[in-house]
Amino acid sequence: MSDLAKKIIGIIQSKGNYESHKERLHNEIQHMDKLNILADLFSIYQKVESGQAHQGQSNDVNSLLAHFLGVTTAWPSAEFGIEKRRTYGRSGFPDIDMDFDHSRRSEIILYLQRKYGEEYVGNIGTLQTLKTKNAVRKAIQVLDPDNTIAFGDGSKPDRQANFQLQNQIVSRTLPKQIMKKADGSLVKSVKEAYDTYPEFKAEMDKYPEVYRVACGIEGSISAYGSHPAGIVISPIPLAQICPMHITRGSDTGESGSTTKTVATQFAMSEVEAMGLIKFDVLGLSTKTALSCAHDSIKEHHGIDIDLTRLPLDDKLTLDLLARGDTNGCFQAEKVGMQQTFKQIGIDSFDDLIVAIAMYRPGPKDYIPELADRKSGRHKVSYPHPLLKRITERTYGIMAYQEQVMQAFMILAELTSTDGYKFMKGCAKKKEDLILQFKEMFLTGAVDQGVPKKVALKIWDDMEKFGGYAFNKSHATSYAYECWKTAYLKAHFPLEFMASRLSVEAQRRDFELVRKYEDDAKKHGIAILPPDLNKSKLRYVKTNENEILRPLIIKDVGDKAAEDIISNQPFKGKDLMYAFAMKVGSAVNTKVVEALCDAKLFGKTPKSQLLREFESIKRDRQRAKGRQRGKRFS
Repeated sequence: MSDLAKKIIGIIQSKGNYESHKERLHNEIQHMDKLNILADLFSIYQKVESGQAHQGQSNDVNSLLAHFLGVTTAWPSAEFGIEKRRTYGRSGFPDIDMDFDHSRRSEIILYLQRKYGEEYVGNIGTLQTLKTKNAVRKAIQVLDPDNTIAFGDGSKPDRQANFQLQNQIVSRTLPKQIMKKADGSLVKSVKEAYDTYPEFKAEMDKYPEVYRVACGIEGSISAYGSHPAGIVISPIPLAQICPMHITRGSDTGESGSTTKTVATQFAMSEVEAMGLIKFDVLGLSTKTALSCAHDSIKEHHGIDIDLTRLPLDDKLTLDLLARGDTNGCFQAEKVGMQQTFKQIGIDSFDDLIVAIAMYRPGPKDYIPELADRKSGRHKVSYPHPLLKRITERTYGIMAYQEQVMQAFMILAELTSTDGYKFMKGCAKKKEDLILQFKEMFLTGAVDQGVPKKVALKIWDDMEKFGGYAFNKSHATSYAYECWKTAYLKAHFPLEFMASRLSVEAQRRDFELVRKYEDDAKKHGIAILPPDLNKSKLRYVKTNENEILRPLIIKDVGDKAAEDIISNQPFKGKDLMYAFAMKVGSAVNTKVVEALCDAKLFGKTPKSQLLREFESIKRDRQRAKGRQRGKRFS
């Protein structure tokens, strides 16, 4: 056993948790040590202990070791299938996905760069390739078969006619939506489009060089991007083992500017094949909203809620989920998910886990039957008695990846690795691999005494389900995040909705803001219009049933809004005069026009207000000029 393993055992012993779970902990430590990933888990533990991982949430709730080190909060019951995370049931390295407060994700990236060195940390790259329609467009653009590109002033090309030719060939001869053949299968290439659509064929026959080049460049790399969450950490400088490219991140740095980072030119699968471990560091706006709501509840109610230790049998929360009142709740905003909650009738945390796991293509086809069995309308039945051990808590229906893996082991005496590879094969539609496992499963099940007809029925269900199955550990993490948001909405609706609105307004997702405002009004919360003297950069509670809109208005940038807020209040009979005399250069005529449109200056005509603002700004500039002149005279 390594020194690090002994050190970790000492930490767990100091917490008083080792002796009662010694065998399982020792087993997990031993296997992680063999895979050389114990140091990665210990690094995450150090971040949690130091507060670096504040508001982070791990999806790896299979591991008892991770739980006792404080990396995860949910108790890892045996149903989570610990084999999956210890790599008995999967090839390659395991990974721990960490979800962080969206506004603080850049801090985590900065921490990793400082700890391991900027040359050793990078984003995982993504590759965009030319698909059928874009390949044709690109060929027309470059070849310019009608010689339509003209240089009007000798330097700038006029590409309008070329663009019209692209539309004539692509937009008019190929469907705007998904391209399909007569048998319903997808059109996947320029050649297949040529064989399927006569009008497109006629155009390609007219421009054979365009057709030849489009077929040749289809599938080539057109652009490099970066994975929204994937980070890779290398033991040697990344540039020494794979090509890199500079990318602009979506996170903002300490100065508020967009961060510039490097990303691999290899995609995720190639990076993993090289032996590098992928970390998913995902920024969630839900985390930001939870943090804001927590602070607001503490400020207005004096209650410091521990969001990691909420009661999982709270009636108000269960009632809210059961009626599908979940706008603003994590993973529960789609109408289909809300209908699923109503259909199943969420009356326990387990029901929530099942609903989240099953609301996916394939598994969701079984939701009506699960709901009928749960309610007693249909009898719970099992194709074979051995399945009762696996699916009793989900009413005889497979809901999780772990259940498929257990079926492979219990019904056919195969391994969990076989079950995991089968699900991967289903996901990637590898027919040869699926047929291979089908033969293995049926043979093993029959040898176990399962009638072949029953084994075939079980297999058909698993094949339909396997490609989209969710593992229970991941579903549990998602369910707990959903529970946090639902709990706050049920008990503190005003603070929760104000926080949710603030986050989405700051992200400038005005469509979602309108949706949340409508939902808040249904719950008896009045939304007050923005006020030039009182509004901030977030929704503010004014009394028990009212919140005030922020100064987040279209065409009013954050710098202009911050300038206005820093100069509040604006006093005097002439509001525009008081305003124009105080604000700085970030507030220009376009900003004032937007404020006028939002009625922040009352009913005075906009043209009059704009003239007054521009006049006062000119007078202020002249006065500053005279003062500078006096200093130098």
